[in-house]
Amino acid sequence: MQPGILHRLGSQESSFVLVSSDQVALPVSGSMAMPRRLDQLLLRLMASCFLLQALSVHAITRHYKFNVVMRNMTLLCSTKSILTVNGKFPGPTLYAREGDDVLVKVVNHSPHNVTIHW
Repeated sequence: MQPGILHRLGSQESSFVLVSSDQVALPVSGSMAMPRRLDQLLLRLMASCFLLQALSVHAITRHYKFNVVMRNMTLLCSTKSILTVNGKFPGPTLYAREGDDVLVKVVNHSPHNVTIHW
């Protein structure tokens, strides 16, 4: 056996002997050695995680347009003129994922200055 090389003992066993230049050969018991199926499973799991991470890196730019308009709305039997966004109150839901860029174009059709918070 050559120093510093991991050698496999037998074809059916999962025991190994590590030989290094400064240590004595150490047999590894079956409880410490990793079975071949588990080793392959962990390798596949790591490869899958790497692939999923590589696929999720691509961020996109999401575009939205808000038309702010005064509209008469009836809530609880009372009609009031309120600001709506794209005809909705409350305004529309924005969908995005972490890392995405979100561009919102706001067009104010009302006679008042408008501030949008989220």
